[in-house]
Amino acid sequence: RRSSDLGGALAAWGWFIFRSRGTTRVPGEVSSTLVTWGPYRFTRNPMYVGLSVAYLGEACVQHQVIPVMLLPAVLAYVNQFIIPLEEERLRAAFGHKYEAYKGWVRRWL
Repeated sequence: RRSSDLGGALAAWGWFIFRSRGTTRVPGEVSSTLVTWGPYRFTRNPMYVGLSVAYLGEACVQHQVIPVMLLPAVLAYVNQFIIPLEEERLRAAFGHKYEAYKGWVRRWL
C-alpha cells in the first residue's frame, strides 16, 4: 500500500506544481511554463513515474499479476509515442532552455 501512496503523492505533486504555474496538465498540449523545480529536478516526468509506481503498488496489494505484466507495454507506448510528442512541443516552446534541462535531468529516473 505504501508504494501506491508514494506514487500517487509524486504524481499529485507534479500535477499541483503545473496547476500552480498555470500550465497545462494535459499530455500533448503546449505548456506555458517550463517547470524545473520540485520533483522535476529528478525526473522530467514525475507524473508518469508516480502513476506507474502507484499502479504497480496497487496491483501488488491486490495480488494481480496481469496488470503488472501489462505495465511494460503501457510504459513502452508512453516512452515511444507520448513523451516524444511532449518533448517536441517543449523544445519548440522553450528552445535551448529545454535542451539544457534535458541535459541535466533524466526522462524517467
